[in-house]
Amino acid sequence: MKKLIGIIALILVVCCSVVLFVSIKGKEKNNSAVQKVKKVALKKGEIRLGVMLPGDETDSFSKNQIKSIKQAAKDSNISVKNIVWKTQVKGSSDCKDAMSEFAEANCTHVLVTNERVASVIYEKAADYSDIKFFVYGGTAAKISKVKNVYDYSLRDSEYRYISGVLSGMKIQELKAQNVLLPENLDEKGNVKLGFVGSYKNPKTISAYSAFYLGVKSVLPEVTMEVEYIDGKNNVNNEGTAVQRLMSRGAVVIGYDTNSLSIPTVVQAQKNGGKNVYFVSANSNMLDSAPTAQLFAETNKFENVYKDIIEKSKNKEKISKDLSYGYKEDALEITSFGPEAPANAQETVNTLQEQFKQDRIKVFDTSKFKVNGSELTKATIDLSLYEDDEKEPLYKGKNKNAIVENGDVKYFSESTLRCAPYFNYIIDGIKEMNVGELQPKE
Repeated sequence: MKKLIGIIALILVVCCSVVLFVSIKGKEKNNSAVQKVKKVALKKGEIRLGVMLPGDETDSFSKNQIKSIKQAAKDSNISVKNIVWKTQVKGSSDCKDAMSEFAEANCTHVLVTNERVASVIYEKAADYSDIKFFVYGGTAAKISKVKNVYDYSLRDSEYRYISGVLSGMKIQELKAQNVLLPENLDEKGNVKLGFVGSYKNPKTISAYSAFYLGVKSVLPEVTMEVEYIDGKNNVNNEGTAVQRLMSRGAVVIGYDTNSLSIPTVVQAQKNGGKNVYFVSANSNMLDSAPTAQLFAETNKFENVYKDIIEKSKNKEKISKDLSYGYKEDALEITSFGPEAPANAQETVNTLQEQFKQDRIKVFDTSKFKVNGSELTKATIDLSLYEDDEKEPLYKGKNKNAIVENGDVKYFSESTLRCAPYFNYIIDGIKEMNVGELQPKE
């Protein structure tokens, strides 16, 4: 019977993936071309935005970016006519074409929402000295010393930690109801979690580690597997990865991919009788997963972009390294499903207020171990390396990220630079090999 259910679930994965793939390909035909906009004269101090997106409205991240930028522009009295969009910017060639087009369209500021093309921006920005470039997830605006480039990032670890706390509360409820199955526990009795990661880099490692530590703060007896898909918007690999995690007994699953397939696949398993849930990233997916979604981690990018726009309009000095979290009203947990844990909203309210007051240290070194030992020193190389090159593209300093504050010692994330740099595999977390995505029997 289990084998039959597994086969049915796999068929659902493939069917969902094919439908989504066809839908995405259809939209790519309409969106992949550079938007042709004539150069126009601007009034003194007028802002014209260029927006560089890794996808389009078929992925949750880009869809959220488009919505947020439009809202920020409206709040800052910038006409939609003064926004130039470039979608499907995935590589160096796409990025260079977009930069040229933004210059021709007389853009004054460009929002680059794909960190995978950051090195191209640092390299070419000086050729467009009249444009200010803001790179989401960028790591080298300061060390590159390019005058017209700025990095900005979210402190994702803050709401990943809160979502972990809520997930731990849900698992406690399931344990109290005595509905967990032997497959949901490892040989030591730890409850299994899962996470679908996009790329094996500090951003993803920081995200899933914060999620895990949030769960562990409520329920110490947990373990987690991470499946990497080596990409951001690959519906086939996302569906297969989450299917593998569920087949090995994961009870709650998080992700940092731009997934439309994970909610559908998890809901299918839940409809088949499994006690399995997921935490949505970037947007509310209750329409696709009405009972499997516990809640959504959503970014209030409209506040981020409004801050950048307003600083630019007022000609304020802008930091080369902009960090946004709960203090800046850039993060939230929303869209609670019908099976979210009791008192979820009250818990969120309490924890987000504690983050605003800087009372929570996500990576408190007394709360986790790496290779059996407490992390007493963490030397972070702030250089930017291109792919697997041994020599840095831009040389940064080596700094220790461990901070002592009274009796608390912690890894200080997103302070040495805005983009995450936590790069340690915490005991209790197992990373699966990138690319091995064929479902197991």
